[in-house]
Parts: sequence; structure tokens; C-alpha cells
Amino acid sequence: FVAMSEQLRGAGGAKTAADARGAALVTLTVVAGAARLTLAGYRRQLQGALAPAASAGAIGGARLIRGVARALSGSNRVAHAISDFILMTIVRNRAQQAPIVFNAALGLGMIMVRFGARDVSGIPLLQRPDFLLGIPLMLTFWVFVGLRASFFVPSELPAAWTFRANAPENTNAYVLGARAAMIALVAPPAVLLALGLAAPLVDWTGAIQHALFVLLLVAAFADFTVLTVESIPFTRPYIPGHAKLKARWPLYVFGPLGFAWGLAALELLAWTATNGGTILLSFAVFVVVIFEFAVRRAGHYWPAPTDDTPTDDESAVTVLDLAGFAQT
Repeated sequence: FVAMSEQLRGAGGAKTAADARGAALVTLTVVAGAARLTLAGYRRQLQGALAPAASAGAIGGARLIRGVARALSGSNRVAHAISDFILMTIVRNRAQQAPIVFNAALGLGMIMVRFGARDVSGIPLLQRPDFLLGIPLMLTFWVFVGLRASFFVPSELPAAWTFRANAPENTNAYVLGARAAMIALVAPPAVLLALGLAAPLVDWTGAIQHALFVLLLVAAFADFTVLTVESIPFTRPYIPGHAKLKARWPLYVFGPLGFAWGLAALELLAWTATNGGTILLSFAVFVVVIFEFAVRRAGHYWPAPTDDTPTDDESAVTVLDLAGFAQT
């Protein structure tokens, strides 16, 4: 679009004109594709309105990620139930999927902004190893932000009585199940993406080492995220302003840059040092152990849902208590 602006002003040379034509072609293609998808989407929605309800299927059952979450939860059956509840709620409900998709799109947008950029020396960032190695970490950061946001979106509040009636008290099973669900949902695609991006840059040993580093960071980020939740996801009424963007905006602006490109640059620096990769992985394991200890300790303070479900009784009468004002 810079080239198109220069061309409209009558400035620039042949290279600018070529870039302007390419930008115009891409813009027209995107507009045509959007119109096509819009028409196809309307047709699909109209068909779905008349079609019978479909079964959950394999995706709705989330059998694979549920199995991974159960393995991470060990033998704790309450943690198994919590992880199943979280994963099946996410894969079957659009309301909980929306914050995850929205934040993942933010991460993808930050990647695309840097996709065609160059560093101070004029080298395209796409050719720099730290850019490619940081892509899985950037997406991981924003997916976890979306997961945390989705935890505050209630699913079926009247059904929370099952937790009040049956869930045990003073247990860390809730936080362990939530942590296992988050790792099971994010770790497999993050590790596969890390392997795919690192394999062309280094040998398979280095690619596996990078994938292991990403896996440890996913586990640490999952522990950090559940430390900020303090209740079973999807079981409380929505609280506006829980993200506290006015106070936390530096975290959302600079956090992904440091987590993605900063840690990727640190990993490359460790590879150049003697036993640097082993030291870096050992430090990552140490961080995960610290977070695990904090999660297991804080998890005892996660209460079961209380009876704070808002009433939807249309026959209820709200009294404004204006009698005193009428008398005066």
C-alpha cells in the first residue's frame, strides 16, 4: 500500500509501479475471496438451520487430547473429570472458542507484520533463524491468553450445581485438571510446528531439542496461566473487565515479543556456547518445577462454584424502594 500511495502521488519508479500493481491484484483477490466465502457461509448457515442436529463426532469427543490430559493428571480421577469438562466445553461451544480464535489471530497478525520486514542490516526477517524459531512461541502466548479469557465465559451456569453437590473441598485436583487440559490442547500443535520450522535450519537433534524447549515453555506458561484463574473454568458468571487492559497493556504489547523472539534469540545464543543447549533445557526444567510447586500449593484454594448464578425468572419483581423519596 505504500507503493500504491507513491504511485497515486506520481512518485517512484518502475519498482514502485510493479509493487503497486501487485498490491492492487492482491487486494482485489482478497475482496473477491471474501465475497465468495460470505456467500458460501450464508448458504451453509441456511442449510444448517433446516438440518437436524449433528452428533458430536470424533472432534466433539476430543478423545485424543482428553487422553493426553488424563495422562498428565496421573491417577487423580477428579482431575480427569475437570480436564474432560474443560476440553469438551471448548471443542463443543462457540462462545468459548471465540476468545481463543480471536487471540490466536492477534498472534498470527504479529507474525505476518514481521513476515516481510527487514532488520537494521537489511536482511529479511524471514531468513533469520530466531524469527522462524519464535513463531510457535508467539502463537503459544496468544492461545494461552485466549484460553484464559475463555475460562471466564460461562457455559451452562445452572449446571454448576453438580460441582457444588459432588466436588470435594480443599483439593488441588481442579487446578491440576485445568493445567493438564491446557497443556494437552496447546502442546501437540506447538511441538509439531516447532519441529517443522527447526528441521530445515538444523539437524534432527537440534530440531528435537528446540521442540523440547517449546514443550517446557508450554508447560511453564500453562502453570502461570492457571495461577491467575482461581476457580473452575466456565462455572462463574462473566465478570466484565477481568482482563484489566488499562493496567496490563504492557504485558500484552511487550510480553509476546519477549516470549517469542527474545527466547528464540536466547536459544540461538545457547546453541553457540559449549553445552549451552543442555544448560538452557536444565534451566527450563527448573522453572517448570518451580511453577508446578506453586500450582499444587495454590490449587488447594480453588473453591467449588458457589450458588451465584443470576436468576432469569421473568416473574421476579425488583423493588426500587422509592417510598422514602415519595414522602419527602
